[in-house]
Amino acid sequence: MGHDRTTRGAREGFPELKKKLSFILMACFLCVAFNSAAAQEEEAKDVFAGVRLKAESLPAGMEITNEVRATEAEVLHERTKLGFPITALINQTITYEGEQARINYMTTPNARWLNSGYSEIMKSGGARSAVFAKDLTLIQMVTTTKALEDWLVRLLRLDRLQAHKIRFHRAPREWTLIGERILPEEERMRLERKSGGKILRGLKQEIIIRRSNVKITYLDCRTEKAADRVGTGLAERDSTVVKRLVRGYGPIVVLVDSSNAELNDNVLSYMNW
Repeated sequence: MGHDRTTRGAREGFPELKKKLSFILMACFLCVAFNSAAAQEEEAKDVFAGVRLKAESLPAGMEITNEVRATEAEVLHERTKLGFPITALINQTITYEGEQARINYMTTPNARWLNSGYSEIMKSGGARSAVFAKDLTLIQMVTTTKALEDWLVRLLRLDRLQAHKIRFHRAPREWTLIGERILPEEERMRLERKSGGKILRGLKQEIIIRRSNVKITYLDCRTEKAADRVGTGLAERDSTVVKRLVRGYGPIVVLVDSSNAELNDNVLSYMNW
């Protein structure tokens, strides 16, 4: 009889227990949902989201040993030093099998300042470090080996021109970098009209090699047909034109202009295909 009362009591209390469990589970669900939403909101606020390398994206054995986000005061100080506006700055140190890389990520307010800042950093540091642009962020990298640099470039998922361009800090010492710039929209469109081929983006470099002026133009084209038109329509008399398919996504056209065809070929050999 006592057993029946106990059983009945347990049965009578069971609906109440179910209510409590449901409440606890719902509270847990809301907590997880809130935390997930908060994490997504925090990620959305992060101006470096989709640009900076993260620990979970690195291969085994490679790790971020230090990461520092600059304070507002430090960002303001760097803006003064750089000579163009940045809105945020992060420095990373990455190690792999005894080798090391240091990467600065600097976010700019808009595309105009990105292009301007890119040219400025190339002038001041392009001969000593790798400089890239992705979205509105400038990336400056110094590594102990080219192999590590190449690996990090792949992990950063840069656009094709940034990934495969000549990096002047790896070029011969007799090369003097005059400048490197991202083609602004109006110049890209002008080249499209002149050539009759669709150009997605462009990049220009200018160097001096043994007193010879060399200009290199990189153009990311939508199709091979567009690349053929661009290469033919823009080639000058002393140009060497190379069309190269990259990763199956489409062609890059590279035009090297100098008065020496042999020099043009030598310059092209430093492309990071």
